[in-house]
Amino acid sequence: MQNPLSTAEFFIHIRQPEKAKIVLDLLKPHANSIAELDQLGTLYSEIREFTDSLELARKIYSLLDETADKFDARVNIIRALLNLNKPVDALEHILINEQQKPNDHPNQMDKAMVYFLLNKKTEGEQILRKILTQPRSKDIDFRVTFNLGTYDLTNGNFKTGMKHVLVDGKKLNIWQTYDLSIPEWQGEVIPNKTILLCSEAGLGDEIIDIRFQKHIRDLGMNAVWYTNKKDLAQVFTRNGFDVITDIKQIQSDWLWTYSMVTPVLLDLDYKDIWYGPYLQPKREKEKLPGKFKVGIKCRGNPKYDQDLNRSLPEQQFIDCFPEDWTLYSFHIDDDIADNRVISLKDKINTWDDTLDYIDQMDLIVSSCTSLPHAASAMGKETIVVVPILNYYTWAYQNSTSCWYDKSTTILRQAEYDNWNQPMQELKAILSAKNI
Repeated sequence: MQNPLSTAEFFIHIRQPEKAKIVLDLLKPHANSIAELDQLGTLYSEIREFTDSLELARKIYSLLDETADKFDARVNIIRALLNLNKPVDALEHILINEQQKPNDHPNQMDKAMVYFLLNKKTEGEQILRKILTQPRSKDIDFRVTFNLGTYDLTNGNFKTGMKHVLVDGKKLNIWQTYDLSIPEWQGEVIPNKTILLCSEAGLGDEIIDIRFQKHIRDLGMNAVWYTNKKDLAQVFTRNGFDVITDIKQIQSDWLWTYSMVTPVLLDLDYKDIWYGPYLQPKREKEKLPGKFKVGIKCRGNPKYDQDLNRSLPEQQFIDCFPEDWTLYSFHIDDDIADNRVISLKDKINTWDDTLDYIDQMDLIVSSCTSLPHAASAMGKETIVVVPILNYYTWAYQNSTSCWYDKSTTILRQAEYDNWNQPMQELKAILSAKNI
């Protein structure tokens, strides 16, 4: 199987997961040995096909005889279940492994993740902090402090939380990495120096972090943003930000940093993050009809690690809106299957299109995707419905976020696999509007 596996690995390396899956799907029926199944399962995990990786992990488990050590086989099952948002099933295997190895740190960390997903965050935090009192490897140290960063942000410890989530996250290679020939910026103020901010994560993260050009400029330095997303670069450039889309444009006398760690390097606190709307639309699109227009989105990119956690129940979500409101879907892939909803899929081709249609809405309501970040950056009234496993920008337990104005409201899931509470809160907020 070596050559076919190399083909799948090649497609993964060049970021073509769909082609890698085709190769892996062809190989899966012919994999019989534990080694072959394990190799395939690892590659399926790399392309975020966790249903397949779970299937193979369970097959490996079934092939082990009663005398075999099944600890590692259960680990593979646990990780797949967690990625499929099945913490209750994962906990069953974690507890068995805990009996076998009570002080195994990775297993304890998986247990802490289960408690977090079940909204038993106090128990999860206690497990992680206990690990920090014990002898541990550097890798475990970084992973624990990274996970504790979310708790710090939840508890209002912004600087500590940001450092743990973003700086320690870098050490775990969670986001894209760069190897540039110019020196890396360490946060020092150097008048007139140009700092290159390199985007390392998703679309929403770029929209979140482009604001830090102003913070750097306010210190008497210049700031340039690097992204390979050309339509987003056009939005940023039009809104007064300096942007390059080709690494070859980097100047030898610049310094660079990852964009997400910028608030840590600048030693920013909650009060320093928001300075007002920083994205504006072109206003070139035709006017959409409707008395009260609401832009909606209930799920994001299915390949995102935690998409299963953040996807809202479609019909329950739609039923929250008054019948006489006009609902516009900002989904650009699979659309919402409801006759009340008008799709913008065929009208949105660029981020400028997205901003123009956001501008026409009276309200944006979305799950945790890039849409509420764009709307909030424009100052548009926005409601974002976030899962228990919330993104770091929504972590602080407040009804609003320091990252945006009070016009952005956060509704939070309180119970695993149950969206009833935030949906009821959303319906109440919408019903109370005097339209």
